Amino acid sequence: MTTPYRQADPLGEELTKHPVAGAQQVIRLGLGVFCMLVAVDCVWLGLWPRFGEVPWEGLIVTGVIALVFFWLAWSAFSHYASARKQCITHHEYGLRIHDAKQHQDVRFDDIVSIGGVLWQTPGQAPPAGAVLWIDDVLGRRIELPSPHALAHELGQTIRQATFGRRRAHIESHLAEGKTVSFGRVKLDPLMLAVDTGVFARTDIDSADIAVRYFRFTVDKNRHQIPTEEIPNADVLLALLRKE
Repeated sequence: MTTPYRQADPLGEELTKHPVAGAQQVIRLGLGVFCMLVAVDCVWLGLWPRFGEVPWEGLIVTGVIALVFFWLAWSAFSHYASARKQCITHHEYGLRIHDAKQHQDVRFDDIVSIGGVLWQTPGQAPPAGAVLWIDDVLGRRIELPSPHALAHELGQTIRQATFGRRRAHIESHLAEGKTVSFGRVKLDPLMLAVDTGVFARTDIDSADIAVRYFRFTVDKNRHQIPTEEIPNADVLLALLRKE
């Protein structure tokens, strides 16, 4: 089943494919096998009392432990199976996000906000890191399969393809005197508001991203917020950086 989404305007040629990361699948599979072995051993302990007769209390305990580990094994194997069908394909004009039953098409032109984990930004370089979710013009929040292969490369592609439009959209709201929300951060033409207070934009000495935190300095006092809690953190950084 395919979700109808601007079907008259295809995404163009497929460029790269990003399935769920292999390391994550190996962990799920290994966890499932381990839990299954523990569950089977508990059952076998009850059926074959190697250390003498097992009292009823012991049988109940081993039975409960076996049920718990059977459930953990089933959960790990089911996540492994469903993740095998999850994938992101990068096309010329957008993304196709696959899951077990359907796929969703999202054009780069329709992305208004993205969120994820950002890392160091040396000098004036744009931030880099994985994208965890996107918001589109229809008001949908679409979570990307995580972790997926080459997540940082895909995140960079998404940011570069959408940065100009996202920044222009936000700057148009600021030009109208509106307040723009960046999650825990609120920005208007004159002020920036966070949990720790409200600051004049002219008083902000510097802004950067380091070790997954968005940081800005006012009067030598540094304030920081995790980047995954700030949608469009790359745009916010560009707006606050000193020219």
